[in-house]
Amino acid sequence: MSSSDLEQFEQSLNQIGLTYIKSSFGNLIISIFASGIQCFMCLYCLSRLLESTQESRKGRSAYVAVGCLIFVTYALAASLDALNMFDILLPASNGIDISDYMLEPATWSNYLILSCYAVLLILGDGLLLYRCYIVLDTRRWIIAFPTLTYVGMIATSIAHVVLVSADSESGTALEGACVGLSVATNVTITSLIAFHLIKSQRALARALPEKDVAIYGSIAAILVESAVPLMIAGLGYFVTTFAFFPNVWTPADLNSVLASNVTFATLYYAFVAISPLMIIFRVTNGRSWTTGTDASGDVSRRAVHSGPLVFARGTVGDEEASYHPRRESSELKVASSSGMNSNSTFGGRF
Repeated sequence: MSSSDLEQFEQSLNQIGLTYIKSSFGNLIISIFASGIQCFMCLYCLSRLLESTQESRKGRSAYVAVGCLIFVTYALAASLDALNMFDILLPASNGIDISDYMLEPATWSNYLILSCYAVLLILGDGLLLYRCYIVLDTRRWIIAFPTLTYVGMIATSIAHVVLVSADSESGTALEGACVGLSVATNVTITSLIAFHLIKSQRALARALPEKDVAIYGSIAAILVESAVPLMIAGLGYFVTTFAFFPNVWTPADLNSVLASNVTFATLYYAFVAISPLMIIFRVTNGRSWTTGTDASGDVSRRAVHSGPLVFARGTVGDEEASYHPRRESSELKVASSSGMNSNSTFGGRF
């Protein structure tokens, strides 16, 4: 290698290292900000749970516990990222030193960070799959495909943690496969639940045309809204991860791919934690927007307390038979199954 080639190679390494550290530092700020959002959600849910009556706590304690576990896991990963950033920046004097650090074997903190992310994926997708299992009570065979993708995601996430330092190329492929399977699981299950709720809304509207059953559409919208950011970030992370494989990139192109990959990875894992917490925050607080009638007879929208959180089962026909027209309209009857029950509710990724 000539001196000019060596100089060009060192410049490329320097630029790659600087791109990596700039992207990582900026995304560390995003991770800390996301941890703050999750902390607020968990503390607020916990305070509302402690203020509620014993009857109202039924079913909510488990939701709050899972939400707190998600927050602690994500906050631990973000803290370890900050520790790694300090270890990188302290001895580094240029981008070449940072590039050398990127090629070093994985440390215990790297394994723990990846383990935290694997736990987040398993928790979020597992709860989503469980909710789908409960909602599709009479058609559980439909969840065969998301169950396979979920099991595959668990296997690839564990393999990625084990092989992170053994073979960088295999580790990258497993990382992309894990993200792809997780996105497929989320999209499939969210679509199944949303379709089931909308179908139930239309069936109940035909059976009870004088009643407002728009709440089903609202639930489906909440599910989709919580899944869309995660899906977009996951697809971007998946594409940029496998973009490293052609090995035909120029240094400038490689820098762009690297920056995009780090950014999408940060957003993806942030939404992996925030998406379920968004729904837990909305449901466990016992408040949702519902339509009520004031003393003058005008229809207004106000926040009211919901009942205990329990799973709902059954078919539309069952619910039509158990529906009480004189029940107060201010009661929140949010169902994640196909029925309308006074004690039913739903979960976002649950």
